Amino acid sequence: MKLLSLRSLALSLTTVFMVSISQPATGVDQPTLIVLEDVPLPDAIRNLARQATMNFILDPELTSTSIDASGKFHRPPSVTKRLENKTTRAAMEEILKDHKLVLIENPATTVYRITFADRNAKPVEAAQVIGDTNMIKSPVIIEDIPLTMALRELAKAAGLKVELDAGLSGGLNSQGRMTPESYVSLRWEKLSAAQALAAVVDTYDLQMTLTADGKTYRISPKPKPENKTGSTQPTPNSSPAK
Repeated sequence: MKLLSLRSLALSLTTVFMVSISQPATGVDQPTLIVLEDVPLPDAIRNLARQATMNFILDPELTSTSIDASGKFHRPPSVTKRLENKTTRAAMEEILKDHKLVLIENPATTVYRITFADRNAKPVEAAQVIGDTNMIKSPVIIEDIPLTMALRELAKAAGLKVELDAGLSGGLNSQGRMTPESYVSLRWEKLSAAQALAAVVDTYDLQMTLTADGKTYRISPKPKPENKTGSTQPTPNSSPAK
């Protein structure tokens, strides 16, 4: 019952995907015909990963729109592909390879992280799974919920007292530009609230540090690596693609 407050905030899964998967409802990921027609890359990955019954989370940049120097919007690419005699897991891995993405398995959280191959991302360590580790029987469902809200609810379910860095709610970045708050969408099963919290913290490049009172954890962005000139890299726009 711990995640009822979180689940009550979730939107229903009503998005219609233009994905055809000719697979019988056996509960087994069998080779089949998969056809994708002009499907946004994040939606294609989500749909295939869910069909493969995987706990997964997307790198926030995969679902973001960006604005170039001329003010033009850039959205995630679309996928048009016909895959014959492929399991949904194999089809998803082929699409990830096409777009230079990787699937990182994480035994500590049971959540697969889908991110860019050139980032050399590593699985979160077991020591970072903090809080109640009792498995939650009901699925954890979050759909387009602000990052700060998701963090608070997951921390509450894990029995942790947290304070959140003000910058997580969006605002002016180091270049003086307004950046929106990130949003979170996921559906996970058979994991604990502590595992869920660790997976979100890791994917959104955050850190949890114990404050002076010894009871509260502060969640804040990880320090950005400095470039050759000593300045930090800009933070990407991570608002959800609509």
